[in-house]
Amino acid sequence: MLSVPVYNQVRVLVANLSKKTFKNIDHELKGLIGLYGEDTRQFFLRSLLDDIDFDDHKASKDHLKIQLVNQELLEIVKLPNFVTLLCRSIDTQKLKSEGLISHFCKVLKLPLTQQFAIGLALTHVEDNKVANEGKNFLMSKFPE
Repeated sequence: MLSVPVYNQVRVLVANLSKKTFKNIDHELKGLIGLYGEDTRQFFLRSLLDDIDFDDHKASKDHLKIQLVNQELLEIVKLPNFVTLLCRSIDTQKLKSEGLISHFCKVLKLPLTQQFAIGLALTHVEDNKVANEGKNFLMSKFPE
């Protein structure tokens, strides 16, 4: 379990993300993840995803956060606990409506491989409605 100062530091870094601070913040976040482990990675990813405005279809004001999410997804997809990390990082309650996984992937501008990985991971969520949405999402991506 992370300490409150680490949580606060991650939140401050995510909140202060700008073009000027991007590299330094990215470096510091990677350092915190290296020091404090997967709980930090999970909290960081959840903080980013919570801060992105998914109602803004272009999410132009969140482009740096989207870039960090994409970088992080590229990292965690290689990990053996990818499914657990992803499912704990995403507020699955937001994905219960039909088409929201597709919208989520579109806003994040995820490549097809990452879309498949997310869809597959979400099929393992305990909530049957979200798991079914994950299955439906995957089926929509496979050509007949």
